[in-house]
Amino acid sequence: MPTLFEDPRSVVLNVSISEETASLISRLSALLEVDSLEFSALPVLKNVQRCLHHTISQLPSAREPMDEICRGLNAAIGELTHQQLPNPGLAAGFMPANRLALRVLSRLPERAPDPLLRTVGNLLISSLLTDLPLPKQRFENLSTLCRAVLDEPSLTEEQMRTLGALLSRSSVDLAEILNQHLRIQDKSVLRFNSQLINHLRSEVSSAHPVVQRDADLRKFLSGTALFDTVSKLMNETTSGDADALGSLLGFSLNLQWDLLCQVPLRSGDQGEGHILWLDGTRGVAHLDIRPLLRDLGQPIPGCEVTSNMLRLPLPKFVAQQLKLAWTMCPSAKRVGDLVDQQSFSIGTVDDARSASVRSKFLRSGPSSAIRLTGNRAVAAYGFLAFHLLDHSDLPYINISEDQIWSLRAKVFDAAGLGDSVIVDDPAARRIGSARTAQEQTARAIFADLDLAVAEIRVGRSYSLPSLIEHHNRYAKRVGMFLHFVSGARASATTEFLASGWLDSSPFGFLDDKSVGIAQSRTPIPISPAARTQLKLWQRHITSLQDRLIKKLGHKATAAQSLIDAIRKHLAVPLLFLLDADGTPQQLKTEHLFTGKGVELNRDWGRHLMATKLIAEDRPLADVHLFLRHQGHGINPQSASGIEILGDRLLGTSLAIDSILLALDIRPLPGLAGASA
Repeated sequence: MPTLFEDPRSVVLNVSISEETASLISRLSALLEVDSLEFSALPVLKNVQRCLHHTISQLPSAREPMDEICRGLNAAIGELTHQQLPNPGLAAGFMPANRLALRVLSRLPERAPDPLLRTVGNLLISSLLTDLPLPKQRFENLSTLCRAVLDEPSLTEEQMRTLGALLSRSSVDLAEILNQHLRIQDKSVLRFNSQLINHLRSEVSSAHPVVQRDADLRKFLSGTALFDTVSKLMNETTSGDADALGSLLGFSLNLQWDLLCQVPLRSGDQGEGHILWLDGTRGVAHLDIRPLLRDLGQPIPGCEVTSNMLRLPLPKFVAQQLKLAWTMCPSAKRVGDLVDQQSFSIGTVDDARSASVRSKFLRSGPSSAIRLTGNRAVAAYGFLAFHLLDHSDLPYINISEDQIWSLRAKVFDAAGLGDSVIVDDPAARRIGSARTAQEQTARAIFADLDLAVAEIRVGRSYSLPSLIEHHNRYAKRVGMFLHFVSGARASATTEFLASGWLDSSPFGFLDDKSVGIAQSRTPIPISPAARTQLKLWQRHITSLQDRLIKKLGHKATAAQSLIDAIRKHLAVPLLFLLDADGTPQQLKTEHLFTGKGVELNRDWGRHLMATKLIAEDRPLADVHLFLRHQGHGINPQSASGIEILGDRLLGTSLAIDSILLALDIRPLPGLAGASA
């Protein structure tokens, strides 16, 4: 049998084992990012086998891709056990702190819970399929959980939630990789897709302090420096410098150098399994955003049709030079085939080298976009800079490619790159949330509610049933209107209190979710139209009170008491229904979503209004204010945001009214004599 002297990095062992076992141990060492094989191979192999078994038992689709690995593990474990080789390497109880994955797989507790074993198994299979190292951050969390299993009788509730989140995320990631593996047998494609997804999703999950730190350190070029750098690189590109062309491509796509070099070159709009590719003949990058933005929800009838494919046109100069370079090197399969990857990779990957001008240049696209627009959502999609968004924004916003292309053209022009490629076949599509209702859907829902109210007339002569029916239909219509314009969440009951929704106040409150610094008491702008609707509701219930007293006398006491409390703006429900006896009943959210609105998602106003506010080019901070999200930058819940909160509320309110006017959705009067 051959002697195993080295793993991919260094000389470590001198023991006789089979070539197959040596290869398996070396492969695992690479995934563990271990600098040597100075560790006990047998327990690691046994724990790898144990974790793979738990995952495969729950996920049969992983059995076939892992069949060869499982056979190799069985053989290697049998061989090492039979030879009774002494465990080489580190002294007992010692393990360097930076070898977290090795620590977990060396000392996985015998009584480790099944979710922990399955999580490790998921991560192992993902790495084995892509040949990417095991993720350090997740194994840091898993190492902490392993210590808790060893030291404590059982995991705490918080630790179980952490473990559940790790298992859920690793399961979804593995499902995506397995799905791609069924269609693509090329491991380099799987590896690039996985690297790109991890990179872009980490941008989505980036914490505000990290973003602010980068901004403070100015890890991008100023406008003047950017213009000068672009001019220099354009001259070098014209002179035939392929690396300069690569720099301009990196700026145009906001990709660090190691990822940019892996971007495949194609002629046409088919990626052959890649989630990102570059049409080298037309100068357009294509990105399949499905695996990246997997929380956008499934499409619902009546909602905007969105595309899974985001198209990013390059500057015309870059597109022409790329086409020329590819023509001169037709065998090139990816961008890296056109450039000298080794000589140009320095200073683009890690923080230790991030001060280089070239590194700053590659990440200057998003900052340039922000200088030209306050709409960070468009900049996020336009330059693959999802740290500009909160993860919670994504399900609520979809954006027209027209907006994205327009912003990219402005950035390229300001940087001195000139015009961008025009994409006109097919026409611009919408990108993002699949749960935003279409305009005609919104119009149809309110037209249906208006018709329902108009069908029951309450004039001078009326019956108690007709009065109650008219009120109930009107209450549902008012409830839907306020639910829509306030961006209410999909809670079981309507959370509008008379004390929090005044027709004289610039904002109201909803206690539908504990979020942000204020923990749910977050201001919601009351637009002029909403203020008018609140006035009409007050007049309606005043008329209703008089009519109920006439019809019911003392039996109207309950309704009278509630209406009096509403008119005094006490902390009672603002909206209510009446039963057949005229007794107030709670208005629930389910009462609003009937007829043409039955199939809508219950927080549809948040989706539609947020999307329309972005379309009107309102700053993302205003959209955060409407959604009650704690966004990057100015936070309306913080002390630094108080001074301009009034201005933001006013601007957002006027924008909401503009959207309502375009949709032809207006405040509706109630009972006769309660007109505006």
